[in-house]
Amino acid sequence: VVVGAGVIGLTAALELRAHGHAVHVVARDMPHDAASTQFASPWAGANCVSYAADDDLLQQRWERTTWKRLAGISRRHPDLVQKIPFELYSAYLAANQPWWKDSECGAGTSLMQPDTALIVNASALGSRWLADVLDEKVVPARGQTVLVRAPDVRLMEEAAKSQPTYIIPRAGSGQVILGGTFEAGWANEAVINEATTDRILADCTRLCPALAECEVISVNVGLRPVRLGGTRLEPDRLANGVDVVHCYGAGPAGYQQSWG
Repeated sequence: VVVGAGVIGLTAALELRAHGHAVHVVARDMPHDAASTQFASPWAGANCVSYAADDDLLQQRWERTTWKRLAGISRRHPDLVQKIPFELYSAYLAANQPWWKDSECGAGTSLMQPDTALIVNASALGSRWLADVLDEKVVPARGQTVLVRAPDVRLMEEAAKSQPTYIIPRAGSGQVILGGTFEAGWANEAVINEATTDRILADCTRLCPALAECEVISVNVGLRPVRLGGTRLEPDRLANGVDVVHCYGAGPAGYQQSWG
């Protein structure tokens, strides 16, 4: 059983399925829940820019592994790939519904709650409240993005500001994710802030004036699962003898570390 249906949980489900296991995914928030704001995977820009420090060899290994797997997916599914001029390598979502829900996890993977001998805990923010976890190091980091229609816009990013500014095309769709915010702490509610929307549009238009006439498709809010002290990836055993593998707390790095 995999607890959690964000990119970490569904990637774990896919990998377990590839090794011959019957997999069941249990989650409150699913990728098709268009109104959910309690997880971040469906709303992420999903560009691969390392968060690993120079001496953090473990996170570097996770990101190298993930990059190789994403590169393999792009070779097998070239219709999902679009080359975009930029000075950094990046990977992008290319569909309204994520590939990691239907295209990959769908075959032989059910969404239900059976008895089990092994649990993968990828519950993200839920790990703070799960009875056998209660990890108080888990905190949300609110993210807000704006999805627009702007087919001729290229990838841009400005990292020097206190809040990130990025323009990330979604390959093959003519849509672009504009961002963003990183607001850590429980005081930040998962609701749309109109002033933040205006700030994102203004900052991105300053970087790319062509966005001045873009069509706004949606404004999105999600909570990134940050864990103070870093991602938790370790085995555990519950009092009833069920084995658990914890993998949560990647914060903004879920996509680029998911295969690692």
